[in-house]
Amino acid sequence: MNINVASVSDKKGLDRVYILLNSLKQTKQNDTIVNYYLIIEDADDEVKKYFLDIVNVDFRIQIIDTSWFKQRINPPQNSYLYYVRCLFPAYFKGLDKLLYLDTDMVFLQEGVE
Repeated sequence: MNINVASVSDKKGLDRVYILLNSLKQTKQNDTIVNYYLIIEDADDEVKKYFLDIVNVDFRIQIIDTSWFKQRINPPQNSYLYYVRCLFPAYFKGLDKLLYLDTDMVFLQEGVE
């Protein structure tokens, strides 16, 4: 099974994104392929290198710069990232389903008691 997941962040939140992705990778089913899209300001090689140890054939990460979204959103500059997810249907037209995850989530293999 393939699942498509996306999150929005700035560079200050890379630690939280890493924890999210690592927990998702460790708790996913063995036959599941995760296509993860990180929409981030100032996407560069530094951001791509940050996640190299998580990427493999069944856990793919695509880094997407916010420039496409920024051109289409007019709220105050400091809050435009909040609205980026509203444009997901326009940006990800080819995907049937896309799960949006906040970057402060963690997946647990067993329930918390």
